[in-house]
This record gives sequence, structure tokens and C-alpha cells, in this order.
Amino acid sequence: MKLLIMIFTAIAGIFQIFVPMPERTDWFRDGEYVGFLDHAEEKTMEKLMELAEAGDTESICDVFSMKARKKIEDLPGQAGELVSFLTLVTSWDADRQLYSQANNVRDRCLPYALTAQEGTYECLIRDTFGIGGGGDHIFGFDNVSIYPEELGEEYAGLGADTPGIYIVYRASGENEAAAQARNAMNELLSGNAGDLCARFPEDQPVQEEDAAALLDFLNNAGNWEPYTWCRRDVDAGWDYTVWEEAFLHLQTDAGIYRCDIRTRTDRFGTNLYSVTVFPSPNPGEEPDYEDVYRERCVLGRDSPGIFLVTDGK
Repeated sequence: MKLLIMIFTAIAGIFQIFVPMPERTDWFRDGEYVGFLDHAEEKTMEKLMELAEAGDTESICDVFSMKARKKIEDLPGQAGELVSFLTLVTSWDADRQLYSQANNVRDRCLPYALTAQEGTYECLIRDTFGIGGGGDHIFGFDNVSIYPEELGEEYAGLGADTPGIYIVYRASGENEAAAQARNAMNELLSGNAGDLCARFPEDQPVQEEDAAALLDFLNNAGNWEPYTWCRRDVDAGWDYTVWEEAFLHLQTDAGIYRCDIRTRTDRFGTNLYSVTVFPSPNPGEEPDYEDVYRERCVLGRDSPGIFLVTDGK
């Protein structure tokens, strides 16, 4: 009897060697997120596209870690936004994954290029998984960030510390991004310098002469066109904040400029956070980040106020 068992075991081992097990097609094993390891870049996006095509926002929510879900204000709404975006993607390519490891836990970043009607976007999927289990509350997706490829230097870190799904939309025709960016500019130009100052919070006042200089520059620009728009919901624990960013391109006698308009909504209401104007490359071109452009494009993101840079390129 023992001999028969030994023979059967040996045959089973040989069978497993020559007949590979079927590839795993899900992120979970025994209810715990394990992600994909072999061909992770391709399989992760294929699975995400499959869920988007089916409109399965619930499964997209489920793939986020328990820790991330507790910090995201409206994950179902964000998942629906992601589904709407991905269904318009015509093709995608995967790049090589990056990850860091501490003990048996890996933090991973999966990069992609997504092609849509408006152009090419970069997509970063950040997830956490374990080697050996034991951390189901932190295992799963942390963040999905999508933004125009030429703005990678500005937005690659968008979701590094904030869980959720963030999409920076290109403005095109009459889409929502174009409408939101136009509204932001029209509101900016709707009053005088005093009106503009009043839109900033009392604890972050701007000088009326700075507001007047900004309005004078904008009103003398030949044309302006919406470029991008995004909304980010941030739950800091003690406060829930909605950030909106609208980028526009301005045609002037001195060349092309970019105007970044940022608003912040919290329990105290909606206020302007910053308005930044600076020389810019042509729309859709990747800027030269080796010069002062890097500093200019984040002026109004890190600090509130009005920033008008007109000293040429």
C-alpha cells in the first residue's frame, strides 16, 4: 500500500512539472489581495479594463485596501469616474513596474500609457501586497492617477501620499473639462480687482495691486483656450477639502502663457487658492523641466496667492 502511495505521489509530481497550472485571473486569493506577480503590468490593466467594460465599480472599490478605503470620501463615485474614462481609452501600453520592499511588504507602482481621443495620458497604479500574507488591511490598491503625458513631472506624485482615484482631464471641444476651465476663467474676469481680492480667504489675503495687474494681463491676452481640469477630494482626518485645478493657455503678443486657477472648498466655503500665470511651451508639448519652468509650474500649488511671471522664457 505504501508503495502505491509513493508511486502515485511521484506521478502527480511529474504531472505538475509538465502540465502547468492555469494562470490566475483575479487579484485575490482566499479573500486576500495578492495582486499579479507574473506579467503584473499587463494582467493588472487587463483586469481593470475588464471591470470597466462591465461597469463593475463595486469590484474596483473592493480592490482598494481597507486602509485606503477608510481615507477616501467617495470611492464609489471615483470608481464610476474611472470606469467612464477607461471606456473611452482606445489602446494602452505597459511600462516596467517599480517597487520598494520592507520586510515582507511591497509597495509597487505600475506605469502605463493610455491613448484616448484627446491624446495620450500617463497612468500610475500604486498597490501594496505581501510576501507570505498577514497584512490584509494594507494590501490592495492605494491610488490610481491619470494625467496628460506631458505633465508627468507635475502630476506623477499626485497620489503618492493620498489614496484614491485622480484624473486630470484634457479639455476638448465641449467636454466637462473644457466647460469647467472656461467657467473658472470667466469667473476670474467677471469683476474688478476688489472683487477678485474678495474671493481669496481672509486669512490668505492678496494685494489689490497684484489683482489689478493680473486682470490687466488677462484682459489684454488675445485669446485663451482651456487645457486641463481636475478635482481632488482630500480627507485630512480633521477636515474634508475639495481642490479644483483649471489650466488654460493664453495667446499674447509675447508668446504663449499658461494660467493655472486653483480653488479650495472646505467647511468654510469655496475660495480661490491661487492664480499663476507664466510663459509656457506650445499646447501639448512637453516642457523643458531643466530650466525655471519646474519652479514656476508649482508656484500656486505649494503656496496661495497671485503669481504673475512675465519675464520671458
